[in-house]
Amino acid sequence: MAFYLSVNGAIEGCQIPEGDHLYVRYALVYGKDWSFVHGMETGTSQIAKRPAGADPVFVWNHPIDFTLKSTNAFGWPRLVVSVIGHSMMGNEVIKGYSSMLLPTTEGRHVRYSSLYTPKSSSLCRRITSWIMATPPEFFEPTFVAQGTGR
Repeated sequence: MAFYLSVNGAIEGCQIPEGDHLYVRYALVYGKDWSFVHGMETGTSQIAKRPAGADPVFVWNHPIDFTLKSTNAFGWPRLVVSVIGHSMMGNEVIKGYSSMLLPTTEGRHVRYSSLYTPKSSSLCRRITSWIMATPPEFFEPTFVAQGTGR
């Protein structure tokens, strides 16, 4: 017996102290028993500019809408969010990653999630990334949703 999971919502915004002109990319990660039925598995928002004043809130209000189907709850879906900005040299740089489980009950839900960034593996890499204005990032953004290898 199969069941469906339908999600309608939005990625509203982010509080981050540094950066300007940020945007968000999201991806849906789910187990092998799940199948995608409708909507978009990945998406990219518009660019949000830092508002005037001391409040570091970036607002995207980026809609998400999708439906999944499964026969069991193993591999419950996660939403992976990457906040991206630009360096002083104009390169895209990661400002933070986040991963959250989708709600398991029906109704209206508000989810808050902390952003984090990976650290360089050595002091030499840390200095090089600071000079080049390219902080470390994951090769695959959905890596943050995996339990193994982290």
